[in-house]
Amino acid sequence: MRSSAFLLRLGTVGVLLAGLAAGPVQAATAHAAAIAATVTAWGVTITPPTYIGPCNETPHGLSLTVSGKITVSEPMTVKYVWVNQQNLPWPGPEPVSVTFHAPGTQTVVHGFVRTTSLRSSMRLRIIDPPYVPDSLAAGANTVCVQPTLSNVNIERADEGEECGLGGQPAVFTLSAMLAVAGGPVFLDYRWYRKSNETRNQWSYISGGSTSFTATGAQEKIIFSPYSTNRSESGYFKVELSSPYQGSAQTTFFVTCRTKNDL
Repeated sequence: MRSSAFLLRLGTVGVLLAGLAAGPVQAATAHAAAIAATVTAWGVTITPPTYIGPCNETPHGLSLTVSGKITVSEPMTVKYVWVNQQNLPWPGPEPVSVTFHAPGTQTVVHGFVRTTSLRSSMRLRIIDPPYVPDSLAAGANTVCVQPTLSNVNIERADEGEECGLGGQPAVFTLSAMLAVAGGPVFLDYRWYRKSNETRNQWSYISGGSTSFTATGAQEKIIFSPYSTNRSESGYFKVELSSPYQGSAQTTFFVTCRTKNDL
């Protein structure tokens, strides 16, 4: 059996070896922490922070920008990523490098596009050097309205009545379905007709406006009156006003009495 003195000496050697092994790691950690203390990620913003409207500013969608600032107190190269509301690197895991040749602050920017609504947040995370706290998060709320027009319909309000010379005008009620993917939003629209009476050119009938007060997908029917004392055949069209785009149309015809019918 080994003596207690031998076991004591063996334990002391083990402690010394453990201390020697841990020393370089602790020193490296302390050094990294000291470097991290010289780096700050801050000032993150998303532009625009709030948006409700069309998301067709470019062929790829609505342009947005996230930006932030990195400040260092000595020359170095910093690697960073953006982090989204799910705490995931965005738009991908590969970090971006920015080099500082002297102490100071640089602004880092990333542009992106949206074609659908999204409530999001973003932070700036320093990957290298390690141990740097993330920036505060910046939020954004993007609502892509995406209005559509469909189901243009015509109803003859005076069905059975004789229109034209010596009679009442033919009276129509025009209607269409207007739908949006998000809100709240206020929309303007215009009604037109194109017929033999307008030399096949679009002619303005009336305009209107409507509002969608809730969030999310919504729809409603919009209307316009039209009347004529003359025979016509052609098209009715409803069109959204700028900055929105969209239209829908349908054909029509009406026969009214003329002096030749007397």
